[in-house]
Amino acid sequence: MPPDGVSAYYSEDMTMEEVQLVSDMMKEVGIEPWNTRIWRRSGRGENGEIPEYDLRIASAKCLPTRTYYFENKCTIHVVFGDFKDDLKEVVMHLKNALPYADTDEQREIVTCFIDYLETGSIESHKRSQVLWLNQKEPSIDVNIGFVETYRDPHGSRAEFEGYVATINKAASKQFLALTERADKLLALLPWPKEFHGEKFQCPDFTCFEIVVYANGTIPTGINLPNYEDVREAHGSKNICLSNVLNSEDYRTQTSFLLDEDVQILKRTKGEVFLIHLACHELLGHGSGKLFTKSKEGEYNFPHGKIRHPFTGEPVINCYGPGDTWNSVFENISSAFEECRAECVGLFFSTLPEALETFGHTGQYAEDLMYLNWLIMVRAGFLAIEFYSEDKGHWRQAHMQARFAILRTLLSASERDAEEVLAKGTRESAQGSEFLKIEHRRNRSAVIRLNRKKIRSVGLPAIRELLMKLQVYRSTADAEKGREFFTELTTIPRNLMEWRRIVLANKRARPICVQVHTRLIEDNDGESHVIMEEFPATPLGIIESHVARFKNWAFEC
Repeated sequence: MPPDGVSAYYSEDMTMEEVQLVSDMMKEVGIEPWNTRIWRRSGRGENGEIPEYDLRIASAKCLPTRTYYFENKCTIHVVFGDFKDDLKEVVMHLKNALPYADTDEQREIVTCFIDYLETGSIESHKRSQVLWLNQKEPSIDVNIGFVETYRDPHGSRAEFEGYVATINKAASKQFLALTERADKLLALLPWPKEFHGEKFQCPDFTCFEIVVYANGTIPTGINLPNYEDVREAHGSKNICLSNVLNSEDYRTQTSFLLDEDVQILKRTKGEVFLIHLACHELLGHGSGKLFTKSKEGEYNFPHGKIRHPFTGEPVINCYGPGDTWNSVFENISSAFEECRAECVGLFFSTLPEALETFGHTGQYAEDLMYLNWLIMVRAGFLAIEFYSEDKGHWRQAHMQARFAILRTLLSASERDAEEVLAKGTRESAQGSEFLKIEHRRNRSAVIRLNRKKIRSVGLPAIRELLMKLQVYRSTADAEKGREFFTELTTIPRNLMEWRRIVLANKRARPICVQVHTRLIEDNDGESHVIMEEFPATPLGIIESHVARFKNWAFEC
């Protein structure tokens, strides 16, 4: 946003103050921002001039414009038909797919998708997500919509995505024990019981083999839906994208690690990543509660009867009607929540009962715990690349989240070293350090993590961080949450040399090239589906797109 940049969610000269003004007015009339964009029509609010804005709703149909007048503030025209040409084609294909649905439930899901994309109705999309959550072991899974808000500078408007996947039932079974024990494990998290959900919705954990994922980036795991009211009432679904996870050889990601740690990493065969992914998605994003007040004035928590863990005062602050997690915490919401989920993954890796759920005990389980923490520290170190030094902000939510964890662990290590010195023990401060990033020649570095101190030094620090993240999140305390998180993730000058080291050792990012399926007819006139694969190279990307879109007409 000006003066720092532009965003396709807003007209090029929009300011963040204007975005906030329109967002506040949207909340008043009950319009959620997921599938919207904002364009200034006229006026800037200067010299008594009342500005006018177009609130563009993504929809295939150009429904009648609705206009709202907010006295002495602004006028908002709700304009339908944003991306109408693209969405018309999506709707056409969904209608063509309806006859092939296996069940009435699948047909209703697709029907909800169609209404959502034709009219922009968020309620239709929420209905589709409830039905999607209640599906019983489908062989093929489909979801579509404006889902993730990472790219919006305001943190509330979502990016369009959709996927088609087959279910890896064999791989999904290994997570069954985790879902069955999830309620007992979640009770071990460090926040008070009132900050847990009142009714635990036993989550689903499914392994997908992605056929196609239309998105700006392809994750290794997802937790859906993102509508907090749907999650509160119906739970969520946790998904591991097996073929995406397996396509990346994590054992080659060894920069800044000691040789002995590299050897341990090679022996785990990616198991550590699978465990962290499961705990991150199922127990991380699937945990905690948002305190809310409904339009009827009803609270979903004992209003004024819970004591604030930090102040001891009664908890009265909460999310009001029309508020969402993203709308309240805005541009830090994604990084804040990802940090919380990453911390939950670290937390459970230290608990033998959690690792036993995956069938791991003894020294191998201890190695998995150690690697989980080591890889997170390394991820936080590499994340510095995504920090804009000149503007002082982060370009990627997951990276900001991981750096927050690194800063927390480094601070814990420093405090521990000071305590060791103060006690005057024989153990030297150097040898007792929990975590150290050691500079080496030729602009390199190595990470040293003392595995013996993970539970005694690292775990208390993560518990404290988790407590703050959850309490601020539950109580809608965006002011204190933003202040805390911004300070934690602002890179001090003495650490900026790390960024230069990371950039000097930067490696090419892995390329994920998707397959393409198409129908062919044999000599007998019967149709068969064939799958085309492409090499993971820049040329492979071009070939994949040409195969996928060769029948499309582009207007230049």
